Amino acid sequence: IQPALAQSNSIDVVVHYVEGAPSEKDISYDVKAFVSVTDSTGSPINDLKIEDFTLTEDSQKVELQSVALADDPINLVLLIDTSGSMSGQGITAAKVAASSFVTSLAAEDRVSIVTFDDNSNTIIDFTTDHTAARDKIALIDATRNAGTCLYDAAYQAVQTTATVPSGRRAVILFTDGKDEKSGGGICSVHTADDVIKIATEGGTRTPIYTMGM
Repeated sequence: IQPALAQSNSIDVVVHYVEGAPSEKDISYDVKAFVSVTDSTGSPINDLKIEDFTLTEDSQKVELQSVALADDPINLVLLIDTSGSMSGQGITAAKVAASSFVTSLAAEDRVSIVTFDDNSNTIIDFTTDHTAARDKIALIDATRNAGTCLYDAAYQAVQTTATVPSGRRAVILFTDGKDEKSGGGICSVHTADDVIKIATEGGTRTPIYTMGM
């Protein structure tokens, strides 16, 4: 699926998730796709209409029933690096940014806070209690001499989003460095390719946004 506008190189289309369910009307499936369309600056284009999209299957055009801005609640994992190198300004900036994300959520949106260094630690599971989430964020601090098992943490975060209802979900990763132990060497069991694979598979498809501290 892509907008007809995508003939221009200034338009970028990402299909985040596709879900299907048996139709109640006939022997077929109702299919819903969650799609992001952005311009050359990365800003979302929100005023698209059904005639702006085309959908094909096996080179055959498929009729679209409707197009609308997604209003499903979002399930968001905020993944915060607490390794030793984040001490000081790094962890402070991450906490400010993470708290700002929580403040911007709608009342029905759910957020989970996870920290990671040598290990991952769920600070608060998915909740709509945004005040409690911000309170937990305020208590986070970096761990002296701890490593950065970044890929293991990202892999686990994607797995976590797969436990919630499908639809809008994302992982936002706050980190200042690469995957390594405090004394040098790779920290994670998983690789970057492992994270990309699980984040793009059908059942666990989840966008990951990285915020460099």
